[in-house]
Amino acid sequence: MIIKDKHSNLPGDQIGMKSERSLSRRIIILVIIASLILLGQSLYNLSKINQVDSSIITMHKTAQHLENLSRQITKPVATVRVLSLQLVLSPNEAIRLENNKLLDLQIKKINSEFDNFEVLLGDNNQLAASYDQYTTLKKAWSLYVNALDKTRYYMNEGMRVAAFVSVTQQERLRYELLQESLKEFAKVLLTVSKNVFDEAQENSENTFFTLIITSFIQILILMLILYFVWRMFSSYINASKAHEVELSFAKDQAEDATRAKSDFLANMSHEIRTPMNAIIGMSHLALQTELDRKQRNYIQKVHRSAESLLGIINDILDFSKIEAGKLDVEHANFRLEDVFDNLANLVGLKAEEKGLELLIDLKSNVPTALIGDSLRLGQIITNLGNNAVKFTESGNIVVTAQLIGNVDDEAVIQFSVKDTGVGMTPEQQDKLFQSFSQADTSTTRKFGGTGLGLAISKNLTELMGGEIWVDSAPGTGSTFYFTARFGVQENQHAVRRSTATELGSLRVLAVDDNPTSREILSSMLANMGMRVDQTGSGETAIALLEEAVEFDPYKLVLMDWKMPGLDGIETARLIQENTALTEIPTVIMVTAYGREEAHEAAAGVNISNFLTKPVTASTMHDSIMRAMGYDVVDQAKGYDRHDDIKSEIAGLAGARLLLVEDNEINQELALELLKNHGIQIILANNGQEALDILENEEFDGVLMDCQMPVMDGYAATRKIRLQEKFANLPVIA
Repeated sequence: MIIKDKHSNLPGDQIGMKSERSLSRRIIILVIIASLILLGQSLYNLSKINQVDSSIITMHKTAQHLENLSRQITKPVATVRVLSLQLVLSPNEAIRLENNKLLDLQIKKINSEFDNFEVLLGDNNQLAASYDQYTTLKKAWSLYVNALDKTRYYMNEGMRVAAFVSVTQQERLRYELLQESLKEFAKVLLTVSKNVFDEAQENSENTFFTLIITSFIQILILMLILYFVWRMFSSYINASKAHEVELSFAKDQAEDATRAKSDFLANMSHEIRTPMNAIIGMSHLALQTELDRKQRNYIQKVHRSAESLLGIINDILDFSKIEAGKLDVEHANFRLEDVFDNLANLVGLKAEEKGLELLIDLKSNVPTALIGDSLRLGQIITNLGNNAVKFTESGNIVVTAQLIGNVDDEAVIQFSVKDTGVGMTPEQQDKLFQSFSQADTSTTRKFGGTGLGLAISKNLTELMGGEIWVDSAPGTGSTFYFTARFGVQENQHAVRRSTATELGSLRVLAVDDNPTSREILSSMLANMGMRVDQTGSGETAIALLEEAVEFDPYKLVLMDWKMPGLDGIETARLIQENTALTEIPTVIMVTAYGREEAHEAAAGVNISNFLTKPVTASTMHDSIMRAMGYDVVDQAKGYDRHDDIKSEIAGLAGARLLLVEDNEINQELALELLKNHGIQIILANNGQEALDILENEEFDGVLMDCQMPVMDGYAATRKIRLQEKFANLPVIA
């Protein structure tokens, strides 16, 4: 789609520029092809010049050689004539014999020269015109040799007179004819050679002239190519500028859309968070009042449900931040057990409502005093835990953490959330970790959900230097794994201290029909320095207690409530009524169901404490210490989370704050919370009222709402900062 406004004519301009660029490209291609053809022609002409030059040189050499041969033949022919005369006129027989031998040699030599003539003439087509003259020359030579042979015959027969007549008449005539033929042959050779040379020279001049013209044309073509390249380059520059303008226009529109989206999300966040803040805040205030157990349970669930709804809102906002690339993770000190305690509070309620057991298995090698973003870590684990509860109808959910290595002084911890739910096919797994996506549409209709949780978890995991994946099969449940990297706090207790220092090596019996839960409880107790045995039924537990009474009796029993056969409460009652036990062990009831329900069912049975699953090491430690009659002082945890907060709140007592808030419910909530801690509050309904009050009164700080009528918090804060006297005044939005 082309973006266009009333001030822009970009699309038409762009189409014209594209057409011009296309035409320029075609013309350049045609010009290049023509140039290549002319270049080929030039190379061909150049080769022809070289051939002509070579032909001229060859012809010149051939003519010179033939001329030399003709001179070489003339001399031997004269020698033959002289030897013939000496043969006839010499009276000495020995001289005659010698002359005959010399004649044979000379005749043989001349015949050889004639053979050379024939070879040269046959190899050079340009000298073919002189071949007829060569035939005449050879015929004259043959006639002369015949006359010479007659003279030699007469001499050999002793016919000296006949020989003399032959040599002086017939042979002399043949000799003169031969001399004339030699002269004519040489003359023809020179004429032919000159003609060929002149023709070759003329061809060379023509070819050279053609080459010059072709080169000139090529230069013109090159200039034409450069011109069109310049035109095309200019077109590209203009198109690029137009494209930049278009991109800038589109960018402005996208930024406007992003700002509109951000404003919408901010407004929606404000409108939704305002009543949510009231629900969470008012339920918190209600929990500070005198309530019976049932009322407190109801309000706690309201409070948790509101926080869960707030989590969904936060998911939507987090996803918007991820899309904008503005989501960061912080690096602060935290304890891993606090994250799991919060998980137990948030997910445990949902698991309890569906009759599921939520179990937490924190391996002993995992450091718990870490540096990282505990909020984002809890967000991932809580999301995976909520999904596990959502897709599991029966069984249990196990959350595990274990150390898998150290990288660059950071601990790499692997977390897993295992359920016994519906499971997934490979095709369904491929759709995971994508925005607005769940396993399939039917699952979406049945279980609901925004489809953002796993996509957010994936991004958060990557921000923490890890990865996330799943192992699942239909009908067998799913296990989600993810890794993350954390710094380790120095001079802090990385693992919860052993209770052996307070209780000694206490012997404990863990009773639970769920083998996974039983194993986790036993592991926690063993890590605390206790001697642990375990069993899966009430009947077996009673038998083990009776067997150990004489030698090493059990001091503590962790008893699951609902078990097949004898449940935990009935087993505890039988233990306390068993006369065979000389020492009745302390009993702590562990339940995956409501604490109030367990209290009511255990009426009349001496239960020292109740532990609600999921059990963490911290809640286990505190429950055992209380059950055994010890005061609980959690130095590693309590100091960080409670003592510091209490001391800081106490330091605010008597402070005078200006509260700028337009919502009446939020006003009531903030006033109640702050006054409970001894803080004086003056109320302003909008930013303008706040500025007017600040002109006449002094405050230790300002609590500023962002969105308000008349003047919002941003504008009010900017005006406050413009005044030098308020430069150091704290403003909290």
